[in-house]
Amino acid sequence: MATPRRRHQPRSLVEGGLPVVLSQTFRAIIHSRMRIGMDRYRHQYPKADIVLFEPSGGDADMFFTNVFSYSSRKKLSEHAYQFTREQLRRRSAELAPILARHGIALDKATLEDENRTLGSQARRRKRVRGLGGAGQQLDQSLLELEKTLGSIARRG
Repeated sequence: MATPRRRHQPRSLVEGGLPVVLSQTFRAIIHSRMRIGMDRYRHQYPKADIVLFEPSGGDADMFFTNVFSYSSRKKLSEHAYQFTREQLRRRSAELAPILARHGIALDKATLEDENRTLGSQARRRKRVRGLGGAGQQLDQSLLELEKTLGSIARRG
């Protein structure tokens, strides 16, 4: 789902000025660290399944967005959310068996819902927060699951 180029979006790093150059430098550093971390993870946990979603190098919305601009974050988050949904749809045949090994299934109806936005998810989460301790219990359960999976991976 490519979004149209916004009018204020620069066509080059030079046109974007120092904020865009700094933003790209910041992204390059983060990407380099992520690659090192992923390689380390592969060696540390050779039997683990790794699924990575990254924007393509030609994604102008990702490339020219100033990550230091608070006002751009909502648009960038929505763009990343829609990109991830698109990748889940496109890669569903590849991902289904990997996710199934962990008891996870893709909800195709949700992925195909053209009206679904990150904003609609945020509104739903606010309603869920109203459940009081249930959110805290879920958070605690997820932390325990993460610890358990880490210890299983270290043994395996």
